[in-house]
Amino acid sequence: MTDRKKPKLKLVKGKAKPRLRLTAKQSKFIDCVLGIGVENPMTLTDAYKASYDCKNFSDANIRKEAHLLFRSPNITPTYEDRKLQIEERHRTQSLNRSHQIITGLEREANDFEHGSPTSRVRALELLGKLKDVRLFSSDISVEDSRSSDQIKEELEK
Repeated sequence: MTDRKKPKLKLVKGKAKPRLRLTAKQSKFIDCVLGIGVENPMTLTDAYKASYDCKNFSDANIRKEAHLLFRSPNITPTYEDRKLQIEERHRTQSLNRSHQIITGLEREANDFEHGSPTSRVRALELLGKLKDVRLFSSDISVEDSRSSDQIKEELEK
């Protein structure tokens, strides 16, 4: 019994499982849920119907299969990655738009040759209302440490 073969053991801790490649239908399902290539993001059920042939499925079965597919260990990481990419793209586009608007306002405010005085004043006003500047902020906050009884007594006097 001493000449038994040793079992082949693998070190699993610390290694990430390799992701399996998605099928075209699975990829289309994720795109439909995220709203990529379609007008609006779809529900899981609608995305499943758009991606797979569901002629012989009941509505309950379609909902079940769509949920199982979405919670699949192959789909969820890909969905999360694509969702983060979309959010990052939106954030970048928003920052780019803000930069373009601020640059245009600064250009308009400094255009003494071709710009009208009213447009320059309006551009300066809008620049002053920026979140960083808050020159023309209409937010007023009053902090008073007196109690309501003290204020009432002062008003009565």
